[in-house]
Amino acid sequence: MKIIHISDLQYQASDRKDRIDKFIKKIINHYSETNEKPLIIYTGDLVEDAFKSEMTAHRTQLQEFVDAGFEMLICPGNHDQKRNGFNARFYDTNLAMFSDIFSDLLPQGKHYYSEDDNNLLSWPLVHQYGSYFFIGLDSNEGMHNNYSACGKIERKQRSALKKALNDIKKADSNAIIVVYLHHEPFEYTISTGVPGPWDYHFMKLKKREKLLRILKGRVNVLLFGHNHNFDRRVSREQKWGIDLILRNAGAIMNVSDNKFAEIDLANDFTLKHL
Repeated sequence: MKIIHISDLQYQASDRKDRIDKFIKKIINHYSETNEKPLIIYTGDLVEDAFKSEMTAHRTQLQEFVDAGFEMLICPGNHDQKRNGFNARFYDTNLAMFSDIFSDLLPQGKHYYSEDDNNLLSWPLVHQYGSYFFIGLDSNEGMHNNYSACGKIERKQRSALKKALNDIKKADSNAIIVVYLHHEPFEYTISTGVPGPWDYHFMKLKKREKLLRILKGRVNVLLFGHNHNFDRRVSREQKWGIDLILRNAGAIMNVSDNKFAEIDLANDFTLKHL
């Protein structure tokens, strides 16, 4: 089974709209002769300012994937909850709106716990394709009224994640497990060139060590976005016992890149940057 990882397209009704259109068509055209399409995993920041108008317009764009035979999993990012991704004073949406607009893009009959439960309100969200399991997390918990781009995964969601991992391992000892979220669960260097708190501490995932201890040695692939760069975190793979850890964000923000990541889960997690 192959998957595609994309993140942080951050739709705006500007020239970014046209770049996203081209990006989507690039992916569709790349697999036009392939009967079995990869599963698309979109790790948040679908829009720029968390406006309903942006969400509905980007929803129309993403429908092109579905019409072309792709299935898609989605989790929310900070830009999907706050204007500019950090400005809670202009908070103009919530997770319910995000779910209302995007949840019907998700595949039917693949949810691990309930075939009909495909909303984007209750996390983690678990989908199954044979022996391949996909666990989505909401890394915005408790941060909606916080003036920052930080994220957090609270105790209740962490406990549900532990349960899902235990349930999957009991049901299928050969399970391949992919976990995806928006915020990067590692410390990283960031330089925006803007004076002020525009650094890691303004962007970080809080309580990240608690999440990583749950994942250690128990999952095969960890995907996220948030920091607008492509980076396979090889040293983190070794430390946390995970086969592939990938940040893949900014294909649209960085015009010179405009690439997506393809991962072959059935072939030693082979990674291609296309």
